[in-house]
Amino acid sequence: MRRANPEAYTALADCTPKTKATGILREFSESSKSDLQNLQSKVIDNQNSLEEMRGQVSDLLDEIDHKNLEISDLKLQVLDLKKPLVWTNANSRELQIGNAIVQYFWQTGLYLDRAYAEGDIYDVDICFQIDRNSRFIKESELNEHSEALQQWCRTIKPITFKWDSGKALMVAKVVLKEREKVPTSIEEIRRMIEPAAKFGDIVRRYHDHTQDGKPTLRVMTRTGGGKGVAVKNILHNYVNNLEGWELWLSDPQHGSTQDFWNVPKVAKSPQQASDTLETFVSEFMDRKNGRSLHPNIPVVGIFDECDKTFSKPEKQGISQIWTEIRHRDMKLILIGQSGEVGKNGWTWDEMNNCSMLFIGEAIGTAIKHADDMGWSSDMRDSIPTIYRVVSDWMSEANRSIPAKNKYRLGLLINGLRYTFVEIPPAIDGSFENQKSWLVNQPWESTITQSVPFTNNPTPTLKQPAKVIVSADIECPHCHSQSFRRHSSVKAKNHYRYQCNDCKKTFTALDNKIS
Repeated sequence: MRRANPEAYTALADCTPKTKATGILREFSESSKSDLQNLQSKVIDNQNSLEEMRGQVSDLLDEIDHKNLEISDLKLQVLDLKKPLVWTNANSRELQIGNAIVQYFWQTGLYLDRAYAEGDIYDVDICFQIDRNSRFIKESELNEHSEALQQWCRTIKPITFKWDSGKALMVAKVVLKEREKVPTSIEEIRRMIEPAAKFGDIVRRYHDHTQDGKPTLRVMTRTGGGKGVAVKNILHNYVNNLEGWELWLSDPQHGSTQDFWNVPKVAKSPQQASDTLETFVSEFMDRKNGRSLHPNIPVVGIFDECDKTFSKPEKQGISQIWTEIRHRDMKLILIGQSGEVGKNGWTWDEMNNCSMLFIGEAIGTAIKHADDMGWSSDMRDSIPTIYRVVSDWMSEANRSIPAKNKYRLGLLINGLRYTFVEIPPAIDGSFENQKSWLVNQPWESTITQSVPFTNNPTPTLKQPAKVIVSADIECPHCHSQSFRRHSSVKAKNHYRYQCNDCKKTFTALDNKIS
């Protein structure tokens, strides 16, 4: 039987000193307290570790969510990349139809990626790339859907497909609008365009700044399109209607099998063309600065093959003066082979400073660049319609007509003003100078006479220089006695002549010729 506490304490006191017992208890108490503190510390450490683990787990979960979002975005991107390419700014009827065709075949598992579209208000070719398909797609399997596509795209005729091996594109033929009935006679056609008899006069107005024209006329057509025929008719009109002008014709292709000019030229090679251009520009600068020796002689510079012949700096030089020359009795005619002016070193902003004559197929190029030229809504509607109707009729009529008599169509553009005109047939051979002159070299049309000095001397325009034949004077280069008087020399009775045979100049004492 256990003793009561007081008894135990008494018994303990009898066998153990009190101080020793107290020490034992104190030691036990401190040990317990230390253990408790250690335990508390471990608990706190465990709590911190747990919170840290919770934070790490939370961060890991956030990162997993972020990666899942990235994976979702990548899946969407993959889906987008798998989709066929469409026109993002399909603001025209043909491009909207193109996108509808793309979506239609995408539903069948075929790729038709957009490429480009070309055509007019009646029909259009919409081109697609088919490279992303795992096999080659035949046009026949697309044409099985022609009638279904007609309903899907709401076109007036079934949509047909043709593989263009040259372009490596699948081409959809889409009819947008029924064409007007083509006129059956030239009389009906001429009610839509100006007749050939008015061609020269109309061009002259477009080339005259006093009649709201421009001093520079740009003539554009493809090779063999009739630019030479058109410009030769223009020159014929000019020599018979302009008063006292010199016409400087530059032909870098002189002597080729396609040289049908048969009129005097001031330049017959690319180098001479560049020299003539330099003379023209220098004359403008001299007139501008009051230094010209021929300020009263109006000049038209006609430069054939200007796109290919002149360098970019030369073209920039032309564009810097081609509007200002109107103040100095000077004009330019620039003849090129393409209406794609950007490919030839010009800009459409520069072209809008000129009157433009598009011939034949170049009219189609002009229509394609309606935005670049700032056409009005009337021009956008009328010009393509007239061009299609008239060119279709002329194409058919020309099948049985000799080349020199073929019908040719021209479109004159000056800002928001336009005129369709028939180009006259080719002029065979040469023609005579009349009121103005096509010359072999600059200032050939004048003869400078010695006149008494006045305070305000004014050069006088004379008649074209006549051919001179003299037994007393001959060319020292080829000994020909046929020549023209070129200019006076400071020495009395001495003149400079140009030989009509070798074209070289020389100086001789003039005792016999007045």
